[in-house]
Amino acid sequence: MIRYDDVADLYDLHVTVDLDVPFFVNEAQRVCGKVLELMAGTGRVSIPLVEAGVELTCVDVSEGMLERLRAKLRAKGLSAVVQRADICDFDDPALFDDAYAVAHSLHFAQNMR
Repeated sequence: MIRYDDVADLYDLHVTVDLDVPFFVNEAQRVCGKVLELMAGTGRVSIPLVEAGVELTCVDVSEGMLERLRAKLRAKGLSAVVQRADICDFDDPALFDDAYAVAHSLHFAQNMR
């Protein structure tokens, strides 16, 4: 099991693929409302979504990964709701118009339990 808090500062150096980002940006821009990104990590997809004007809530279990995401948002003058939570126990009363768990995220959630 990967301890994401331990690798948060190195994660972006390892995961550089962005071929899926245009798909998620296009899909999210079609939504008139709030979008939820589960297992958002350091914001590989989150940042482009927010830059495209998406009203985004980012959820991840790793505080280290979320700290990197928050720093990126601040550096770019962007804002999103960033929330630490285990998606297996995530219970948010907010209603979302769309939700994403990108790449193989759900596979990792299963293996983290």
